[in-house]
Amino acid sequence: MTDFPLPPFVDREIWIGFCESRKAARRPFTSFAARRIVHRLTELKGQGFDPNYCLEQSAVKGYLDVYAAEKPKQAPQSEAWKPEEHEWAPPSPEVLAKLKGVLKRVA
Repeated sequence: MTDFPLPPFVDREIWIGFCESRKAARRPFTSFAARRIVHRLTELKGQGFDPNYCLEQSAVKGYLDVYAAEKPKQAPQSEAWKPEEHEWAPPSPEVLAKLKGVLKRVA
């Protein structure tokens, strides 16, 4: 089924991965099943889902069918934590004294 004709919005590499996962599960993948999967991907695309992400998630999770899967939302760049914007500061003398006390009790 890796050479099955696909609509332009389905990534061939992801399709092959899905086919391989079905094969690894020892589940027959007939041309009828392939047509139904493509039909389902078309429906998911029409509902606003990314069909390639849905197909990929099905392959990764070992599903035999495809299901609606939403990509995790990412924080906007302005809210994302950027390590280069934060300076490292050594611990205060009070914190160091507490750590020394804890280490003495542990040793």
